Amino acid sequence: MEDVGEAWLMTSLSTSTLLVALVETAGSLPVVLLAIPSGAFADLFDRRRLLLITQTWMLIVAATLGILTIAGRTTPWLLLSLAFALA
Repeated sequence: MEDVGEAWLMTSLSTSTLLVALVETAGSLPVVLLAIPSGAFADLFDRRRLLLITQTWMLIVAATLGILTIAGRTTPWLLLSLAFALA
């Protein structure tokens, strides 16, 4: 749902098809770049605490995106950076 919402928001912010594609890339790139280091990191720490930290991070980023969108302050580049941070 978040991916569809981000892509839809980007289409309302810009008519560039490149930027819409970059939203999907920003949502996938952290998984590609950080999969192996994240797995090693997860083995070193308590999984419950790590899950709470990551879910809290996602809540903060999603709330920031929602508040900025409601306030009309979202730009294409801000959306890309928040999509990256959320992924």
